Amino acid sequence: MQDMVDIDALKDVALRYEGAWEDYPFGPDDCVIKAANGRMFALLSQPGPGRAAVTVKSTPDEAEEALMLPFIRPAPYLARHAWVAVDVANEAEFDIACAYIRRSYELVAPLKPARARKRG
Repeated sequence: MQDMVDIDALKDVALRYEGAWEDYPFGPDDCVIKAANGRMFALLSQPGPGRAAVTVKSTPDEAEEALMLPFIRPAPYLARHAWVAVDVANEAEFDIACAYIRRSYELVAPLKPARARKRG
């Protein structure tokens, strides 16, 4: 890993989990990684050159602890459900983000499949 972080490196980590797949419901700039049950466990974006961000699920206690780190912030629209956004700009932050991706998968994968939304 260089000083620069590429979103593809985080995507590769997230897609290693059993049944994980990518989706782009918000457009081509935001990659949603879902578990086999169809539930999101990571949202990847690239806010700028050499930077990446991943939004992940955590427990309320884990979120409170994570927010003590300067590169982690409450996830927009999802913070009330204990989701946090990890800004990744170096190797140390990348390693921590990978641990949060793993934990998010552990929290989401055992859940029942997401309810199908009605279109129309």
